[in-house]
Amino acid sequence: MFVDIDPVLPRKISALKAHQSQVTKTNIEGLTIVDIIRSSAHFRGIQGRVRNAEAFVPLRLFINILQG
Repeated sequence: MFVDIDPVLPRKISALKAHQSQVTKTNIEGLTIVDIIRSSAHFRGIQGRVRNAEAFVPLRLFINILQG
């Protein structure tokens, strides 16, 4: 399941940038967390046929209701 995040992506990036000490802490030299978030959003957007998206796995919960 994909959710279009294009309208809120700039806000998400701003929130990440608020934690400046964490932005450059990635395992890939030369890539910041902002670069990774943008790439991931664009990749998921292509999968979901929108510009930018986030992916989720829907969970279906079944509740057994016993009648007494």
